[in-house]
Amino acid sequence: MPRKRKLSIEEAIEKSMFAFWQYGFGLGVRSLEEKTGINRFMLQTELGGKEGLFIKALDAYLAKMEKDLFLPIASGNLDTIIELLKKQFNDNKNPMACHGCFVVNTISDENAVSEEIERRRRRFMDLSLKSFISALENEQKNNRLKENLNIGKTASFLTASIFGINILDKVKNSNSHSRPAMEMLVQQMMSWRKT
Repeated sequence: MPRKRKLSIEEAIEKSMFAFWQYGFGLGVRSLEEKTGINRFMLQTELGGKEGLFIKALDAYLAKMEKDLFLPIASGNLDTIIELLKKQFNDNKNPMACHGCFVVNTISDENAVSEEIERRRRRFMDLSLKSFISALENEQKNNRLKENLNIGKTASFLTASIFGINILDKVKNSNSHSRPAMEMLVQQMMSWRKT
């Protein structure tokens, strides 16, 4: 019988990201092995154990989010935010879309407790808030925002709203329940513009 090919580090991290995204840090090592094909030896010697692998998966997810979401938002405006939100919450082709956001899930995961994980949570929150502030400032520079709109508070509201929508997806295991909330958020964002 031929030997099973060993996963590369990149494959192991990607497969574990989806497993942790779906089941959280509380996923047992045996279940992690079954869902990813990672063996215990590789987990301990090459990936830093379960927590080390979880952190590597968070880092991979954060890098993707920074490139695909936060950088475009930071260099964009309200239209950019709306377009990316609609894409994210209407994505029926992505099987993980119904599980919310990996980092938001981690923020609410009582099993995921360590200083290293907390550092990633804070980084995600900072990236989110800063990108929304930047997009709102871009909108303001183009003289499209209402004058009385507080950019810092508005960016915090956006962050909290999107986090809440992601948690709804995770709880309901479907992104169809969050669409009405996302549509209301889009209407709210449009009301921030000058008429």
